[in-house]
Amino acid sequence: MRLVLDFGQAGGVAHWQPWQVRRPKLSRAVFLAAGMLAAALLGVTSGHASAGQICDAPYIHDGGKIRFEADGMTPMTTLAFLSNVNDLERDTCALDLDIYSKSALRRLMGPPVETVQHHRIVIDERSGQPLVSSVNARVHAYGRYSEMIGEMSTNSNGLLLYPPALVEGQVLPPETFVSRYYFRIVDRGTGSTISEMVASNVRLTLSDRTVGALQRLTLASGTLLCWPIRYTKFVDTGSFRLGDIVVELEPTLLDMTDWYCPARRFVMRQEVRYQNRLQIVDVAEIE
Repeated sequence: MRLVLDFGQAGGVAHWQPWQVRRPKLSRAVFLAAGMLAAALLGVTSGHASAGQICDAPYIHDGGKIRFEADGMTPMTTLAFLSNVNDLERDTCALDLDIYSKSALRRLMGPPVETVQHHRIVIDERSGQPLVSSVNARVHAYGRYSEMIGEMSTNSNGLLLYPPALVEGQVLPPETFVSRYYFRIVDRGTGSTISEMVASNVRLTLSDRTVGALQRLTLASGTLLCWPIRYTKFVDTGSFRLGDIVVELEPTLLDMTDWYCPARRFVMRQEVRYQNRLQIVDVAEIE
């Protein structure tokens, strides 16, 4: 039995050969769709935000909806729905976040991988530095031959949100947050568990971020004034266990540009460059 490592935009994946070589690379897709998507929705706040800034954002309400569209080597459509929004106490709130995504790896020429996530998010802004946590979120990803069923937990410092008072040339400090995953890999034909994947220390680190000049950004939803914020994203899955094998993957470096649009209080476009390949993620709808 031979362990094969395949490195890609989200950091890489391990799968076995020769068993079920047709099996889609669900582990890579889940690290991308679950890990990177959670990072997108729970990503970063830079500096000290005003108290209540996230809980009071216009899209934080029952029935809130955000739709993302990504192009490039990993095209993805993502819908995020908000419900059960509760004010727990002053500057603290909680909500249900349901995420549905469909992604495909162009070079595999196969059917898309679909991922469903259910998070219970708690946002604590009492210190002025928002703390966002999701504990034991349920994740279910499925491809043509296999499924991954399990949970993830993550802690971060806010939504795709930046301080309201940005200026050109401003440098925002680095941030790091950590996630953990536990998945069962299930054969769709038999329903039997093939293996387990456990990753307890997936780290996403953002370098210093530099604010560029305010520019007009044209999106499907209209034209907005937005700040380009450039930085490097360092994705380190660390070692994780796939069945009885401990897998070590090389970290991935991504060159990022967030287009933060104050009128929407959200990053409406994210540009991701990896090994001279560019992927653009646009917020096509936010309400």
